[in-house]
Amino acid sequence: MADRFDYDVFLAHNSQDKPRVRKVAERLKQAGLRVWLDEWVIKPGDDVYLAIERGLEAARVQVLCLSPAALGSEWVTLERSTVLFRDPTNQGRRFVPLLLADCTLPDALRRYKYVDFRQETQTAFDELLAACREEAEAAPPTPQPEPKEKPTKAKAKSKKKPAKRKPEPVKPPQQAEPLAVLQRKLTGHKGWVYSVAVSPDGSWAASGSEDKTIKIWDLETGQCRATLQGHTDPVRSVAIAPDGKHVFSVLYDEGITTWQIDGAERVQTIETVNADPSFHPKALALLPSGDKVVCVGAGMHQVELWDLGRRVRCWGYRLKKGFVRHCPNGCVVAPDGGSAFFDSEDNGFEQINLSNGKIIRKFKGHTSTVSCVQVGTDGEFAFSGSDDKTVKVWDLAAGTCVGTLEGHEASVESIAVCPDGNLIASAG
Repeated sequence: MADRFDYDVFLAHNSQDKPRVRKVAERLKQAGLRVWLDEWVIKPGDDVYLAIERGLEAARVQVLCLSPAALGSEWVTLERSTVLFRDPTNQGRRFVPLLLADCTLPDALRRYKYVDFRQETQTAFDELLAACREEAEAAPPTPQPEPKEKPTKAKAKSKKKPAKRKPEPVKPPQQAEPLAVLQRKLTGHKGWVYSVAVSPDGSWAASGSEDKTIKIWDLETGQCRATLQGHTDPVRSVAIAPDGKHVFSVLYDEGITTWQIDGAERVQTIETVNADPSFHPKALALLPSGDKVVCVGAGMHQVELWDLGRRVRCWGYRLKKGFVRHCPNGCVVAPDGGSAFFDSEDNGFEQINLSNGKIIRKFKGHTSTVSCVQVGTDGEFAFSGSDDKTVKVWDLAAGTCVGTLEGHEASVESIAVCPDGNLIASAG
């Protein structure tokens, strides 16, 4: 296994911890390990980021040096570099957190046992050294052939040649069934498709596009049943009523529009712009009852609840820092219809009471902007995706993060929950 890697140890650290990390590197080197330390490897004129990437690929063990400085401004960069070593499919690699000073560990690291090096004791270093050494896999001893007895003439004469066996036919390997099969592609829009909603019976879907239209698709045949035209801006978000007879769309400067599907006719438009000229809706979420809709927008950074039947605004809540996303998952209503969740630009998301427009709880824990939110079918857990490349799982009753899902290499833009609530899917 040793020839797979050019280095035994890669030391990931913050520049403020350099003196202590350098001493650790020297001790590991004296113990016979091949150590990657930036100042030993990167030369003047080298591409720093490229050199680090090569070092990570060439190392068997990554030691992540933890301190308040490391978990501060550079934590996102350090966290990104640990994904390769924490992936259980990368056999032969190992991830070792090294605690240099008192600090609060992020969710992504709490499940890993760290080496406590705060006092720099010999015992702690020995523990680190043992974790970094390659454990040679004990191979089973090769069976030695029994010594052959020299055959006598009599035995030699009576010895018959073994009959030749016909080689058994080689069976082709069985192919595993694919996890998913592409059924069809629905094409017809002339611009980016921003949002898709599926009807309650699963027979048709609606899509909103940059081409300023909404298309109604037959999911059995893949054919476009109707094209709803009339908008003057890209359609950012669409939703379908529980009765399956109406589609709702939201646009930056037009407000909320209700469409009747049977005749593909535009029924009515709720002019939210007239209510507040600074409110520009970007995402909407329909209540389970189908008679009200939550709308989140830029401009004055507000969340509003609208009564679709009476065409009036029930209440409006102004955010402190503002809504910065335009994806359809930026706002979602809880299954019981009592509250809604929406992302904000302060690296978190908020839960609002739909009866009075007051904030119930704020959820913070991501290290970058939250781009999407979803709620489980039982209403017990919420899931948030972020620019920090993670999905976090939240206990709504306790208001705490109970897990961090990693593996994405870019921003997580959308999350979906299975109807039975046992699986979630994330896209980035």
